[in-house]
Amino acid sequence: MIHVPYNGGAAAQKDLLPGRVDFMFDSSSLPNIGAGRVRALAVGTETRSKLLPEVPTLSEAGIKDFRSVTWFGLYAPMTGGHVPACVPKLAADVQAVMQEPEIQEKLFAQGAEPVGSSPQEMQRWANDEYARWSAVVKRANITIGK
Repeated sequence: MIHVPYNGGAAAQKDLLPGRVDFMFDSSSLPNIGAGRVRALAVGTETRSKLLPEVPTLSEAGIKDFRSVTWFGLYAPMTGGHVPACVPKLAADVQAVMQEPEIQEKLFAQGAEPVGSSPQEMQRWANDEYARWSAVVKRANITIGK
């Protein structure tokens, strides 16, 4: 494999569709998969995706202990070292919105599976991701340079 850096998924799709690249890791391919323009080989989640239940996980496809997912979190600045008073209500509102069928349908159409977790669950997830990917960077001796 040769890594080809792109400035976003849309740019990479432009080379994937006509076959200038053989495959890509991407979280925005659902429309092209649904239209039959590309074939999903595996998903990077620990369990099969609700959006593509027939597609195996990378682990099922033979690449063990691999997990890579695109995720988004909603963050607020600390005020004086403390969580702002609005956070519990904001979190509850976001959790409620993520359960609305119309919102879920819009997110599913974009290839996203809504979670809407608590601030504590989100922090645990972010900490786990940081630790996991930090270990990968260290193990692979990856450095940022010119």
